[in-house]
Amino acid sequence: MNNKNASYAIIQYSPHPERFEFINVGIVIFDNKLRKVYSKVSKDFSRAKKVFGGVQKVFLNMAMDDFVNRIKFEFSHSSSNKELSDFLGKRANSLRVTPVLPTMGYDAVAELDKLYSELVAAPKSRKRAKPVSVLLKNAFSDHGVLDLLDKKPETVQLERYGVEIKAHYGFQNGHYNLINAARFDDPEAGLAEAGKLGLEGRALAETPENRLIVVGDFSDQTSGYYNAIREDLRRSNTMLYRLDEVQILSDMIKSSVH
Repeated sequence: MNNKNASYAIIQYSPHPERFEFINVGIVIFDNKLRKVYSKVSKDFSRAKKVFGGVQKVFLNMAMDDFVNRIKFEFSHSSSNKELSDFLGKRANSLRVTPVLPTMGYDAVAELDKLYSELVAAPKSRKRAKPVSVLLKNAFSDHGVLDLLDKKPETVQLERYGVEIKAHYGFQNGHYNLINAARFDDPEAGLAEAGKLGLEGRALAETPENRLIVVGDFSDQTSGYYNAIREDLRRSNTMLYRLDEVQILSDMIKSSVH
């Protein structure tokens, strides 16, 4: 195998694909020369449970096995990569596959393990970080605006999506602004969180009274990652601030009470 004859794709899962929140659960490598598919899928769904709140493990295991077998069948019976890509692109349920990309390795099994480790395997446990809600509370307190905020805003029901928004804080400034803290220090979980917040922000923007503001803990992530998340949320009528930008938000809150 060489990187001209092989390519790979990521298998992703979501119990709510219409919300565009997916996590990586497997890798498939296509050896075009041997017409063989190598695959490796997750058996640990703790991250899916953390992101989505619950997973039917037996069902998901069976669904992934069936899905991989279908991919192998389609690959063995397709006459071109375009036919395979067309099949993969039509997936619209809880399992989907990313666009196919060329591999950089020369050993299929080694490359499969490498990609699985980098893109699917749960990260090694780290020291538990302080909750971002606590960090936000401390920041608002330091900037002297904690007492200017509603500390228990009313829950907003989004009946269209069957979800509800419970914000950490709120304040009035033309619209009623719901403020939520979010963690973006892990890129994959951060993207899933951004997708959820974007949906909430768009839904709130459809109402005349509410808007969403997010304060995020980006830890040591790059400014490019932060700017990409900020731009995505901006398109969803949602304002985003890093924790070290709380001063800007605090000045807005202070001006709203004068």
